[in-house]
Amino acid sequence: MLRDCRESVCVSICKRVLYGLAAVRAEARRSGARGPIEILSGYRTPRTNARLAGAAADSLHMYGRAADFRLAGVSAAAAASIARALEIGGVGLYPAEGFVHIDSGRVRRWNGNRRKGG
Repeated sequence: MLRDCRESVCVSICKRVLYGLAAVRAEARRSGARGPIEILSGYRTPRTNARLAGAAADSLHMYGRAADFRLAGVSAAAAASIARALEIGGVGLYPAEGFVHIDSGRVRRWNGNRRKGG
């Protein structure tokens, strides 16, 4: 689950990340959202991570401790708000791309934009 699909490599994913995804989905369902979670990125090999523009050099994705996702029928801002309330780790909101990053690192939050120049 959440393997690096570019290199077909699997690692164990941190249970706090899996809990976070499930909890965000459950809270969104309580608010009426019925769509699925779309996982954009889970584990990444160091080589995959190095190829991604804007990826942190020591990304928690490389340790199975992060996931990027969208939640159908829920804005990225609303999904990030739900995730931030859980305080399981880091939560990044990428509004231009419409996704949220969660990880099991220390509790922190940020807003980002991976697109260069716009």
